[in-house]
Amino acid sequence: MEAGRFNTFRTLAVIDLLKKNQARQNAYIAGDFYYTDGATDHKQNFNRFNLFGKYQLAVSRRTQLIAALSAFKSKWDASGQIPSRAVEKGLIDRFGSIDPTEGGNTSRSNANILLVHHFSANTTWENRAYYSRYKFNLYSNFSFFLVDTINGDEINQGEKRNLYGYLSKLTHKYLVSNGSLMSAYGMGIRDDAVSDSKLSHVVTRQFLSYTNLGNIDELNAFGYTDQQLNIGKWLI
Repeated sequence: MEAGRFNTFRTLAVIDLLKKNQARQNAYIAGDFYYTDGATDHKQNFNRFNLFGKYQLAVSRRTQLIAALSAFKSKWDASGQIPSRAVEKGLIDRFGSIDPTEGGNTSRSNANILLVHHFSANTTWENRAYYSRYKFNLYSNFSFFLVDTINGDEINQGEKRNLYGYLSKLTHKYLVSNGSLMSAYGMGIRDDAVSDSKLSHVVTRQFLSYTNLGNIDELNAFGYTDQQLNIGKWLI
């Protein structure tokens, strides 16, 4: 546990879940929470929470299974950038703000599973599948009242995203004279499904109008090979 100025505190815990048979399997979970009001005149109300868990199992002498889950969530208020002339004229303090309604919130959850099989001391096959759920919401005001002299220029950016992926990689190490050749062959696929990708005009975080709004679907499939040759003092 930690504590400091500006109403700042943090607590962290790591727990070993399996104390028996750790030669074959192990698991732990970790959590972290942080909060601070910050040094600015308007409180940041910044809070962040992280949670992580991991499990590893030796399925056999040559096969390992690793699974991991994680979650992150954060929320904050921001004072944003300020013009130096406003401080020099005494309109605001150097820790003050022109628009104290900036800030936002974001979160992400991840699931990951990895299966590794060693065919021999020199040949390994890895297979990984993963999923992420991501949310993002940000309020910014870069030009104050330059464009909209009545409501101000505050904007809201945001999206919600589901991310799916799979990776497979085969590696083999060849011994050559005076060195070795490490060969890797991989392939994978990733799909991003984004909903409510937006850019909107807001005033004190209240919606006025959309500048852009839409959904995005992006699919990537790929394959690659990597050859690494070590000969003496040379790496090619």
